[in-house]
This record gives sequence, structure tokens and C-alpha cells, in this order.
Amino acid sequence: MRLMMIHLYQYHPVLDVPNASPFCLKVETLLKIVALDYENVYTSNPRTSPTQKLPFIKDEGRVIPDSRFIFQYLIDKYNLEIDLHLSAAEQGKGIAVTRLFEDSLHWALLYSRWVDDRFWPEIRDKYFCRLKMPLNLFLPQLIRKDQSKVLWKQGLGRLTKEQIYSLAEQDICAISNILGDQPYILGGRVTSFDAIAYGFLANIILVKLETPLHLYAHQFGNLVDYCHRMKQAYFKG
Repeated sequence: MRLMMIHLYQYHPVLDVPNASPFCLKVETLLKIVALDYENVYTSNPRTSPTQKLPFIKDEGRVIPDSRFIFQYLIDKYNLEIDLHLSAAEQGKGIAVTRLFEDSLHWALLYSRWVDDRFWPEIRDKYFCRLKMPLNLFLPQLIRKDQSKVLWKQGLGRLTKEQIYSLAEQDICAISNILGDQPYILGGRVTSFDAIAYGFLANIILVKLETPLHLYAHQFGNLVDYCHRMKQAYFKG
């Protein structure tokens, strides 16, 4: 009998989704899909993590940071069969979709929240509402400046606003084409790759922040339906 519970360390919920970090949300979604007992530990301080990034989990005395390695740990430790039915080609497709979300679309989502002046005021007010004086006067701007530097070094921040959103629209259209009329991202059965897809798509489609990503994604009925289907199945409470 399992006596200890997995503890998931992640940011506080904001923006009408369980977590505004796609990486935090993807881990919680996986835990729900595979029905592992867990408890959320909400924090505003990523420095509590070994990598100084959230999420991380604690399980039976072990600390595992980074959502990619959390996935692998959970699958190996608990002999999860969620992806065993996938062929090698389907596994490859899932990895490609993961890279599309995490190594491409992620940066445009980051830009829309931290750099685009149209949406920054709402992000600032909701992300940092727990800060006390005097931190709330300068910390949001410091973090915003740091995120802008990250985007500049990554390369996307060197492009124009129009170019950034144009590339993101290509990603969203590609994801819609991959999903097609399937219930899940790789076909008729839910997989770990749906946890990743939902983590990102919920943060674009279900968040009530009308960024260009949000407005464009709502043109694809299959993506909107997918988000609501996943929410109803795993987050209806």
C-alpha cells in the first residue's frame, strides 16, 4: 500500500486555468490522466526548485525537477502504460509535437505575456497580486526585463511583433492539422502527449486574455473542442 503522496510544486492558479505555466499544467494533467494521488504545493518562488524553475515534484523523499524528467520518472517508477500502445512512428510524432509546443510555440506565448505592451498590465496585476510593498513596485518590471532578455538571446525577441505572431499562427495551424478529427492528439486514446498539448492549448484557448494567439486559435473548432473535452475529463471539479 502506498502511504506517501506525490507533492507537485507549482505556481498559484491564475488566468482562469489550473496553472498559467504550461509546464506546470502539463505535469498536473498527466497526474490526473494516470490517476496518481498527488497534492499541490503552491509557491511564488521558483528558487525552491533545484533548477530554480517550476514545476518539481517530491516523491518518497526524492526531488525531481523539470517537467520532461518528471514525466519519465513517473512513467518508470509507476510502470505507467499510458503510451505502451504507441508504435515507434507514433512515438516519434508525439516527440515532434512536443518540440512544436515547447521549443517553438512556447516562446510566442512568453512574448504575448511578458513583452507585448497590450497584455502586460493584466499579466502584471494577476501574476504579482500577492506581492507586498515595496516588492510589487519593482519586482514585476525586473522579471519582465529578464524575460525580454531571454527572448532576445533565444532569437524570437529580435523579430517584429508581426513576425512573431505569424510564426505562432503557423504552429497553431499545424497542431490543428495534426489533431484533425481525432479525440486526442495521437488518435483515439489519450497519451502522455495529451498532457503536454493540453498544458499549452489551455493556456492559449481557455485563458481569457485576447492575445493574437487566443484569437487565432479560436478559429480552429477542433482545438477549442479538444480543450473543453480535456477540461471536462480531468479538471471538471
